[in-house]
Amino acid sequence: MRNLFLVTGGFVCMAGGLVFLPLPTPFGVPLLLLGTALILAGSAVARRHMKNVRSGNDRLHRWLAAGERYLPRRLRRVFRQTHPDKDTV
Repeated sequence: MRNLFLVTGGFVCMAGGLVFLPLPTPFGVPLLLLGTALILAGSAVARRHMKNVRSGNDRLHRWLAAGERYLPRRLRRVFRQTHPDKDTV
């Protein structure tokens, strides 16, 4: 049940981030990062997929690594689990 709430909340945050992204307010990117972190926290499949995507796309990997420091500690740990150089997911 917890995972369902995390993934649902992640999709809601990502939808909000996409709405705010073209606006001049600075809320779009943080909401996208938060939504992605919530989805990754709730789904092992999403973590595996993100690890594969990050290993193949260096620009995305650098962007996510730069944004990790703005996340809360628990969500930052989820992003670090998807680092391409890490062996565990």
